[in-house]
Amino acid sequence: MQFRTNRFATEMAPAAEIIYETLRELATLKPDDSSVGGEFLDDLAADREIFKIIITNRSQHSIPTALWSSSYFLFIDQL
Repeated sequence: MQFRTNRFATEMAPAAEIIYETLRELATLKPDDSSVGGEFLDDLAADREIFKIIITNRSQHSIPTALWSSSYFLFIDQL
């Protein structure tokens, strides 16, 4: 498993090895509507070898098309 945000990433490792640093990062996250967040999604779309779970506050129409076939989305406004 690997955890990534536009400002943080863990190494690919068993979940038990990265869970605490991942939880620390999740506790400090704030929504990012800047262009950096969009570039981050574009970079994820280019990586087609992994399955992604993406938690986002972006609207569905702003998600790069290439991500839909290799990702599962949780839209914050729908939770």
